[in-house]
Amino acid sequence: MSYSREEDIGPDGQDNDSNRYPDYSRNTTLFSKGESGKYVPRSIFIDPDASSVDEIRNGALKSLFSPEQLLSGNESTSNNYAHGYHGIDKQLVNSARDQLRRAAEDCSNLQGFLVFRSLGGGTGSGLGALLTETIAEYFPKKAKFEVAIHPSLGDSGSTSNSESYNAVLSTHRTLENSDCSFLVENSAVAGIFKRNLDVAHPSYKDLNEAIAQAISLVTLDMRLSGSGGMVDFDVLQSSLVPSPRLHYPLLSHGSFIRFDGSGQMLDCDATQGKRLATALLYRGDAVPKDAHSSLNLIQRKLVSPLDERGIAALQLSFAGGAPIPFPDSPWRSPRQGVTGLSNTTAICQNVWQAFDSFSSKVEEISDFGLKMGHVEG
Repeated sequence: MSYSREEDIGPDGQDNDSNRYPDYSRNTTLFSKGESGKYVPRSIFIDPDASSVDEIRNGALKSLFSPEQLLSGNESTSNNYAHGYHGIDKQLVNSARDQLRRAAEDCSNLQGFLVFRSLGGGTGSGLGALLTETIAEYFPKKAKFEVAIHPSLGDSGSTSNSESYNAVLSTHRTLENSDCSFLVENSAVAGIFKRNLDVAHPSYKDLNEAIAQAISLVTLDMRLSGSGGMVDFDVLQSSLVPSPRLHYPLLSHGSFIRFDGSGQMLDCDATQGKRLATALLYRGDAVPKDAHSSLNLIQRKLVSPLDERGIAALQLSFAGGAPIPFPDSPWRSPRQGVTGLSNTTAICQNVWQAFDSFSSKVEEISDFGLKMGHVEG
């Protein structure tokens, strides 16, 4: 929805012609244009449980998508990675693979893939891992970026005892099958609303819109020709990823970047890691002088300790076009916005937390089995 609003495409796929960004020309990076003039998103929605996909089929955006883009079955993964990876109906998996091929073939210059999924549930972790493997197998030389919702372990918002199990196994798969993974926690995004927007209980809709605003800046230069920036998937990957497996940048967003963690979308202490690379992506009425001051602050205070292999990479990007607010959203969209991407080893805190939680549950199960065996004996 964020992309269609910025590119001024209505819920029916038609161009609204409101000249929202008069200085920039829209291209067909994320939308294909049919002979009738209708714009169709280059996207696929996949879920073995039809309920979530049915919300799109029957909702306000039902005319925007083609039916073959909305894939669903009649089963549940039961919040289990193994079921999502091994037990999903083969017909649904094959349909997803066929649709991936068709979407890729419809592109005149395919640059890469952007995957949105959750690591805590059975579908996002298991089926998501299977499909990212498929993308890596079919398109090994294309960029593979993903936005992955990491479970807030130990948080009151946790909905399943198997979240740590799912997260550990699925995160391991991202090491090989993803080029750049942005880990996001719902609790961290909710914290941004509480601290910066005075919204005590943001809805999941609010959280999704905040994440959409942050990620829209990552793709802005690719979507609006003449936006002024020069950032695409290849540039981001070469700037942020010094080594293939070190590809988990910390995502932050706001009207300006503060380095106190208030804009982070993952709960971790960024001062407790090595900062390997940082990119600040500005849009709207950003003042270059202020941006360079932020960059100098990073150089003086935050790039320490340095990675032993060299000085951390630092990059700035400026793109025109002020953020477009969502209707009735508490996420304010001022005349400027900035997304910060920082590749830091601090995210290991979250990965190890998931591993420790998983290990403790395995020990509990083992202890329970031993006790049962003792009783039976």
